[in-house]
Amino acid sequence: MPFHIRTRERIEDKPVEGLRLSEDDPPFTMVELKAVLRVKSEKAPGPDGLTADICIAAIESEMEVFLAIANKCLELAYFPRTGRPHMSS
Repeated sequence: MPFHIRTRERIEDKPVEGLRLSEDDPPFTMVELKAVLRVKSEKAPGPDGLTADICIAAIESEMEVFLAIANKCLELAYFPRTGRPHMSS
């Protein structure tokens, strides 16, 4: 099972000790980020009240920054419950 899937299945509000990316588990790419942004934006807001179109606009305004944040979360195996991208499901 790919590291990304295992990491997301074990999401908690604290880093998971001892998990590191391997060569088989590369960081997210800009191509992947752009693919995520093509989700349907007409869905109901998440628990934070933000709709997909708001999240997409925010990410598109600073794609490099968001990609760096997502990859740091992946590297640390830490995806905070608050502010977690709902589009990645």
